[in-house]
This record gives sequence, structure tokens and C-alpha cells, in this order.
Amino acid sequence: MEATPEAVNNAIVNGDPATVSAALSKADTEACAKYDFLKSVVEGNTAQAQTINATMTAEVAKGMPWYHWRNLYGISVVVEVAAVSAVFLYSLILDPVMNARFVTSSGWLTGWYTLRFGLLGFIQNASSNEKIAAVTGEAPSIIKNIAKAVRGK
Repeated sequence: MEATPEAVNNAIVNGDPATVSAALSKADTEACAKYDFLKSVVEGNTAQAQTINATMTAEVAKGMPWYHWRNLYGISVVVEVAAVSAVFLYSLILDPVMNARFVTSSGWLTGWYTLRFGLLGFIQNASSNEKIAAVTGEAPSIIKNIAKAVRGK
């Protein structure tokens, strides 16, 4: 038998009532079992999301200590940039040979700081998203931000 709506309707209308009843009962039982399974999965995922949200809310409420890895990474970037800037200024003003070496390595430094600041931006964005999720109960996403921008709200 074909699985088209017309073929199924024809089999129900013209088929043996006992066979049709048994087939419909079996299909109903299978559909109910699938529904119950999916309902339990959704309830489990909902409970998990609520637990994660409660944990995030508690973490955001207590704040982040200065020694948290995100803060330490940001501090390390600031200290490193300050030190490299000091060496560059020293070489620019007082040591032309060192300055030539510095200029030669500028391509490598550009790549290095692109990675460092890119990761710092990613960390900052993730922290902001966690705080928004803790306050609103809903994590921001790119799709939601685009939809919000399109709607103008």
C-alpha cells in the first residue's frame, strides 16, 4: 500500500472494519508512546535549563572575584600591552637598532595581538550573555538579535 493520504483514506473507508480498527489502534498506541517519550525529553530539558539558569543567576549575583580566569586573562593582556608599549617607546626614542628589530617583528606582533584581543572580546561577550541570561532567563542569540533589529524593537 502507498503511504499517500488518498491511499490511507481509501484503505480506511473500503477496508475490513476489524483490520482498520486494529491498525488505527496500533497507530494510536505508537503515536501516544512517541508523544509520551518526547514529552519526557522536553520536560527533562526544561528542568535542566531551569537548573542551569538558577546556577547562572546565583553565580552572577555573587559576582566574579578578581582571581577568576576571565579577569586574569584581561589583566594579563593589559600588562603585556603596557610592557610591549614601554619597550617600543624606549626603542623609538633611545635605541634605533632595537627599533629596527621591533619594526621587523611588527607582523608577528600584529597577529599575536589580533588573537589576544579577539579572545578577550569573545570572553567579554560570553560574560555579558551570561549576565543577560541570568537577569532575563533567556540567553541572547545572533538570530534573536537580527530579528529584533529587523522588527525595530
